[in-house]
Amino acid sequence: MDTKTLKTSSVLAADTVGRLFSEFRARVDERRKDVRQVVEAFASQDPEAFMKAIEGRLDDGAFDTALSEAFERGQIDPDLYHGMMFSLLEAASFSIEHDADGHSFTTTELFALPVTGAIGEILEVTGSYEMLAKLASIMSSSGYASEGVQIILSPTTIDPRAAARLTCAVAREMAEAFVPHFDHGYDAADAEDLFEAVQGPFEFLGDPEIDHLAEKGRVTRLVIGATRRIHSPAYPTMADAFIANFIDENEDGRLQEISDGFLETINASAPGTISFNMPLPITRAAAFAALCATMEGLNDEAHLFGLRRPDLLMDEISINRSKDSVLIEGIVAGQSLGPVIVPDLLVRRDRLWFRNNLGRLCEELHENAGVTQPRRLN
Repeated sequence: MDTKTLKTSSVLAADTVGRLFSEFRARVDERRKDVRQVVEAFASQDPEAFMKAIEGRLDDGAFDTALSEAFERGQIDPDLYHGMMFSLLEAASFSIEHDADGHSFTTTELFALPVTGAIGEILEVTGSYEMLAKLASIMSSSGYASEGVQIILSPTTIDPRAAARLTCAVAREMAEAFVPHFDHGYDAADAEDLFEAVQGPFEFLGDPEIDHLAEKGRVTRLVIGATRRIHSPAYPTMADAFIANFIDENEDGRLQEISDGFLETINASAPGTISFNMPLPITRAAAFAALCATMEGLNDEAHLFGLRRPDLLMDEISINRSKDSVLIEGIVAGQSLGPVIVPDLLVRRDRLWFRNNLGRLCEELHENAGVTQPRRLN
């Protein structure tokens, strides 16, 4: 059922719940044709056809359900499905407002800020309005985001496994939850409302059997934020470092210098074991969490053998996929390390990015011949 309906269904009469469920299932049936059109458009690798096919679909939970059920029935190739989900969530993570004059529009876009460290210290950071406001300010003052871009970080602590299950309707609903705070201002008094609007939907997507507070060592959690940008002839979209890194196309020397300075500044304020990364799309941040776990696991083992290299790189890395897991092994100075095992759930929607970044962290990358790469629209 839709998230908004689920929030109130427990207090509705049984017959009302039954009627709402029947209506929802009827909408799911209607959306099956839309799902076929979206899949065909994505498979054709035609961005214009894809954007036309998804128009008016992404804020409807019935479309999400019809899509996931088609996949579960085996009607969509797994790699195509997961690659398509990345593109769908990219589009769903926007909220667009057109100005009355028709010459400009405003976008509110979700992002995730990965925070790595001991879980207790992460919670201290993510629960502090002052700390999050400071981090958002650094994104602006460092030049990482262009002048005029507004940024809000919600006081959320999201498990990457829940982020990896994000659906389109939930993403759109969360993007819209930020809009009034950009319109009317955001202060400490608003933090609780925003927390409930953003953290709440992820609770339905998480693993309730896992005791997150009992997790040992360094873990990665995500703070969900949003940017607001005005697009018009008078305010053209600037190719800032935020966008360049967000779409993984930071090849400009000046923007790379700004990015390096931003990371240095933001981590200079990090308490204890905490380290911050650059803002990423929510789905990519889940893959980043797997990347962190992989490299920390391999380098911790290398350290036990007295093999820690100053650049923390591997000589070789091998990737092997099983049904539900990805196994990563490393070699340093002839010593085999691992495997580190991460849930395939974390990387399946952004497998190519995960693979490419592992390749940047070693001199030679090997991949199981059975691994296939998902397609994605440019």
